[in-house]
Amino acid sequence: MDQRHKAVADLENKRGLFFRIGMIVSLGLVMLAFDWKSRYAPGIPDEPLDEPDWEYTQGVIVYPEKEKPAAPKVSRSTVVPVSPLPPRKVPDYRTIEPAPVIPKPPAVLPGPPAPDHNVPLLIADVMPKFMDGQASLDAYIRNHITYSSGAVRAGVEGTVFVTFVVDTSGHVTDVQLRKGIHIDLDREAMRVLKSMPRWKPGRTNGYPVAVRQTMPIKFKLKRY
Repeated sequence: MDQRHKAVADLENKRGLFFRIGMIVSLGLVMLAFDWKSRYAPGIPDEPLDEPDWEYTQGVIVYPEKEKPAAPKVSRSTVVPVSPLPPRKVPDYRTIEPAPVIPKPPAVLPGPPAPDHNVPLLIADVMPKFMDGQASLDAYIRNHITYSSGAVRAGVEGTVFVTFVVDTSGHVTDVQLRKGIHIDLDREAMRVLKSMPRWKPGRTNGYPVAVRQTMPIKFKLKRY
């Protein structure tokens, strides 16, 4: 009984040793398996691996210095000198004479259309004028009109309104009675207007035009 307990105690004391031996064996088998797979794997040639370009020294990885490539040599014979550009000639603008300025002809605007001579106007730019004006017209009527005896006996007085046209040549035409007071006096007023000399015709836009006018002729008896 004591021997059995002693054997168990010895095994307990050697457990740590057996554990270490088992770990070493297991680690060795794992490393052997990785080495076998890397060396004898299918498709991978059995060639030696390239040596690393670094060195391990006391926990420090040291990389060797690489040689710097030498700068390319430039041959002087390949350099082609470039000739300088010739100086640019700047024109002297002081010697250039300006071109003569040709004046444009003035624009000719179309003038106003000529008026219709067959249609008398009531108002013109320049109205017709009798000889020297209104004074000469009044004097002409006063010197050429006569009071009929029948109108005098009847004691007729008043104003006769007569219309007429002064054409483009100044002649008095188309004399018409506008308002009368007595047959004899109406006829006398129209006779005097028809017998008038030529007027100065009216003008519109620079053209002579026919103008219709209305003239009042007053008849009045003298009181003694």
